[in-house]
Amino acid sequence: YSLIKAKHRVSAMVAAEATKTNTRNVGSSREFGDFYTHNTVSSGIASTSVATGTRFETATAGYLGRFNYGFDGKYLVEFMGRYDGTYIYASGQRWGFFPSYSLGWRISEEPFIKNNLKWIDNLKLRWSDGKTGLTQGNAYDYLSGYTSSGSYNFDSGSSTTGYANSQIANTILTWADIRMLDLGIDWDFFGGLLGGSFDVFSRKTTGIAGTSSGSTPTILGVTVPSINIDSKLDLGVDVLLTHRNKIGDFSYHVTATGTLSRSKTLHRESQATARWYSQMEYYGRVSLFGGGSAQDRWSNYRALWYFPLASGQFQSLDEINAYNVKYDAATGSQKTVVGQYKLLDTNNDGYITGADIRYKWGEGNPLTQFGLTIGAEYKNFDFNNTWQGATMVSKIIWLLHIFGYGGYTDTYDMYLDRWHVANPGDDPFDPSTQWVSGYWPALVDAAGPGVWRGGMYDAPTDFTQINGTYFRMKSLEIGYTLPKKTLNMIGIESARVFVGGTNLITFCTKKMKYYDPESAAAMHSSTMPIMRTLNFGTNINF
Repeated sequence: YSLIKAKHRVSAMVAAEATKTNTRNVGSSREFGDFYTHNTVSSGIASTSVATGTRFETATAGYLGRFNYGFDGKYLVEFMGRYDGTYIYASGQRWGFFPSYSLGWRISEEPFIKNNLKWIDNLKLRWSDGKTGLTQGNAYDYLSGYTSSGSYNFDSGSSTTGYANSQIANTILTWADIRMLDLGIDWDFFGGLLGGSFDVFSRKTTGIAGTSSGSTPTILGVTVPSINIDSKLDLGVDVLLTHRNKIGDFSYHVTATGTLSRSKTLHRESQATARWYSQMEYYGRVSLFGGGSAQDRWSNYRALWYFPLASGQFQSLDEINAYNVKYDAATGSQKTVVGQYKLLDTNNDGYITGADIRYKWGEGNPLTQFGLTIGAEYKNFDFNNTWQGATMVSKIIWLLHIFGYGGYTDTYDMYLDRWHVANPGDDPFDPSTQWVSGYWPALVDAAGPGVWRGGMYDAPTDFTQINGTYFRMKSLEIGYTLPKKTLNMIGIESARVFVGGTNLITFCTKKMKYYDPESAAAMHSSTMPIMRTLNFGTNINF
């Protein structure tokens, strides 16, 4: 429904949707022997017969309503609501209502702006507040089920399979609620010379499925079902800046974007009764790639631990022996070799221990991401260039790992610039052994990939937990559209030739260049670096 009357604009919409699937699968198989007449199941060996069958049903439904009102193109209001249902939950928990509203004020249409500040083409304030639902859990968990549980002999010579109920039927789990708030402003000044938008947003999720960590006695004997108890919060800002202009036959545009967002776990029931006996345990020191507490913590704060470096690398065994800091309480520095880093004893106790650990931004999704798009046209030529980058993130280039230094027999040629004995086979612990210096530490024996070796280069340090900031040219393309007058003579409607590429340039730290700064984990994710491509071609329309 839509109505425009004088300065009033009204519109409304209602909709309904429903889906239902009913899946049935039946299968049978037999193995063929050395001789068979037809390639059909019945021609196979009867003793190898296997019959399978499954069935599955799903159903969802939803009702949607929206109402919009605008007055004089200046004041805008929208109300919307959804009522959604899913088959996943038990009766009484299947439906959720999710309302939302938004307000807008086009300040640029007010007389005090329109009549006095003519360089303001558009200025708008926005506010929105709404809920949406998140489905979670497994279908039919609200029904009690049984699984096989051993075999039992009740009669001589026969065995009976036992069945047990290993999980309580979950009849109370339902949708998680996501409440999203956004306050924003849009502007466009001087005929497009300066435009953009700025948003502050919040996303709070409550009722996330969670399980208890210790409030249920172990004698219960079954798996405790999830309940709507966990919660988390996402906060952030978005910035968009634009500039467009035309000078004679030359026109161009520039767009810059940036996002800063953080995520915080407000409550995690599985850790509600957990106890942490040291700072190291709380911040996940026990595991390099996770662990620790998530309760009431920002996700990336103190997410990656490392040992800070003192200064430089050991130049000789005499320097190692004279160093007043020992790397291992049991063996001292007996396993430390020339070229190894000098770790900083932050508490001055003479040993490198967990008390010397410091923390950095974690891997994963960077807190700050940004991008840049540049485009231009001059007569028949066109140019398009896209960049992207991120900061407030760290990357691990662990030296003992897949694709890393010493993890496997194949390795990158960058590791050739390393500390090594001048004569292959010499004892690295012999004071008379001659060394050749390099950027990377010496490659030494290990029991296997990922095996920790005290006093060696396995310890996370400033050298291996590096700044993951990068700025990469994602794409570049230059094109030329041939004149139509020439093309029409040979029956071609339009033609364009172009040359371009992807991932052509990356600005980052030296060590990061050998890996992929866009991946969630620089190297221990076992993914190969992103490819650089060059391409050229033509588009022809007849």
